[in-house]
Amino acid sequence: MILLLVDNMLDCNHKSPLRKVFLESIAAEILLLSLLRITEVSSGAVIPISEAESRCIYQAKEWILQNLGKSFSLPGLIKETV
Repeated sequence: MILLLVDNMLDCNHKSPLRKVFLESIAAEILLLSLLRITEVSSGAVIPISEAESRCIYQAKEWILQNLGKSFSLPGLIKETV
């Protein structure tokens, strides 16, 4: 599901003002699904997210929102947030 959302973001070629809203909503959904996946474990245990991991997630979100007009890849986004 997350990869599908990332593909949707990368494939978005719209130039209308709604593009920003679309990408913001997908970014938020990816963040929420990532957090849910991290915290859900079959044993019911909660895996805490480190402060560094949390910071990287939010940096990625901010980078995406500030660079909506640019093309990017996940490896490139990782370089921007490390």
